[in-house]
Amino acid sequence: MLRQWFFDKILLPGRISVKIVACIPARYGSTRFAGKVLAKDTGKFLVQHTYEQACLAKTPDKVIIAADDERIAAAAKSFGAECILTSIEHKSGTDRIAEVILKIQNSKFKIRISW
Repeated sequence: MLRQWFFDKILLPGRISVKIVACIPARYGSTRFAGKVLAKDTGKFLVQHTYEQACLAKTPDKVIIAADDERIAAAAKSFGAECILTSIEHKSGTDRIAEVILKIQNSKFKIRISW
């Protein structure tokens, strides 16, 4: 509600264009279940379920998967998702998302992060 008010009243529609990117961190090397994001018990990859739900959201203009492994990128490609490969050295999903932000910051998407 507050967010919509902000967009409607503060950003003044037509004057400022805001693009929102949803970024899904996907790590292959899970300690308890390696390759968990590629589990396909339901007929779809686990990461595919997440991607499809993010695509249903009204707010994002784009959904990107931030992956650390080519196998995740290949799976993402198989269901039509955009995937950006990131370093395997990241300790958290937040680090993975930060790398993607650095890679896309010069594109048409303006990046703003709020906590």
